[in-house]
Amino acid sequence: SSSSSSSSVDANKTNKKAAIVVLSSKNFQTEVLESGINMVIEFYAPWCHHCRTFAPVYQELADELTSSNIRFGSVDGTQESISIEGFNDIQGYPTVKVVTAARSEERR
Repeated sequence: SSSSSSSSVDANKTNKKAAIVVLSSKNFQTEVLESGINMVIEFYAPWCHHCRTFAPVYQELADELTSSNIRFGSVDGTQESISIEGFNDIQGYPTVKVVTAARSEERR
């Protein structure tokens, strides 16, 4: 029988900080639309007070929920322009959008 040691569990928790994928106009297509997995995406602005308040909450969600079925990403809306329908109409920050695996598959 195989058993997991508590040290490997602790190591996994430490490594989870890299859960949020930094998205840009260059990698959005491959990381989101062609990935085949569900993705939660936060559009933010560095100067936005609400975004700064939301950041640790978003990181905690990513740490807890990232799995083989769901990933988390973020887009700096002041630096990146995503010219894909449904993502090019961000009106305020933070904005959170969800792309389902089914939608991701559809756009391939």
